Amino acid sequence: MAARGPSTRPKPGTAEWRAEVLERHPRAYEPWSTDEDQQLRLEFASGDHVQQMSERHERRLGAITSRLRHLGLVGPLPEVTADALHRELRQMLHAIGSRSRTAVIAAFIDGLGPAGLARRLAVEPDLAQTLGDRSLDRLARLVLTDGSAGLRSCIARVGRAQLSGEVTLSSLPEGAKPNALCLLIALSDALIRVAPAHLAIGERVAPSARAPLVQRVHGRT
Repeated sequence: MAARGPSTRPKPGTAEWRAEVLERHPRAYEPWSTDEDQQLRLEFASGDHVQQMSERHERRLGAITSRLRHLGLVGPLPEVTADALHRELRQMLHAIGSRSRTAVIAAFIDGLGPAGLARRLAVEPDLAQTLGDRSLDRLARLVLTDGSAGLRSCIARVGRAQLSGEVTLSSLPEGAKPNALCLLIALSDALIRVAPAHLAIGERVAPSARAPLVQRVHGRT
């Protein structure tokens, strides 16, 4: 199914929205059986990714994580306030150094394309893309080593929303800013590269696609 823009997606709860969910996840609304619960336990014990479980069970990512919590296999998601999220992201950006921080902000928050990123960093376009990606991966590794459980849960939540095409500020704590959402989208992509065993979330975002993505987050399209 071709991706839709946020303004054309069906409203949650409508028949069209339900049909779209069923097209992606044919067993989305079926009750869980004892045998399927046991299968889920075995998959979790084997270290399968939530994305793999979702595909195998033909259910939404949120349904898989909810069932894992229901079965007592994972704990509840930690709560985090918007202020705490913003504060921790600023601390993480500060910790990776000024040049890396500039690259991450330009590429993944301001959404500059290759040419704009090269001008911001005063380098050639090919090198600018490399610097942006490496700086983001550096930030992602820092999140894994020093990030709070609340921050990681926000990134995972955004990643799941990204897979279903439903990335909005509602994925974050109330009061979170669009810039935070832009950065968490990028981090959800980076984490699958730097630590594939932790998250199975998405693909690298090409520089040419960053600008419209950021514009959508900021509501400028």
